[in-house]
Amino acid sequence: GGDGILLPFMFCTPNFLTSFQWLLLLSPLLLLALTLLFRLLGSTAEEYFSPSLEMFSIQLGLPPRFAGVSLLALGNGAADVSATMNAISSDPENGYKMSLGALTGAAMFITTVVAGSVVLANGGMVCRGALVRDVAALGVTVLIVAGNLRK
Repeated sequence: GGDGILLPFMFCTPNFLTSFQWLLLLSPLLLLALTLLFRLLGSTAEEYFSPSLEMFSIQLGLPPRFAGVSLLALGNGAADVSATMNAISSDPENGYKMSLGALTGAAMFITTVVAGSVVLANGGMVCRGALVRDVAALGVTVLIVAGNLRK
């Protein structure tokens, strides 16, 4: 029992603790683990990803702003591309639907949560035209994908 549940011992077996008590008990441990994971991610990016990004930008002769936007997005999207290819190759008939759903969900998360957090942290929008352009491009892309999936 409990397949697909993060903590089956908490939700699927009779316990001496309530769900709220489990939450209070496990929250410090989970916050510590989350902090550790973010620290590891930051140190890995600083040691390996940033020097590679700098080397590519120097060799390609890209200005720092353009290199950060293009090469960083390429590195960030590599996992999505490999997951998409894996989904399509594992189920040739219906895998593309799952891959398009995952990519659309990731794009919506980036444009809402991440962009919104950046705008709030920055104290407002500096360049409204770029945001309108990106949101319009995302909207057109989602409409095209939705139209192709209905066929």
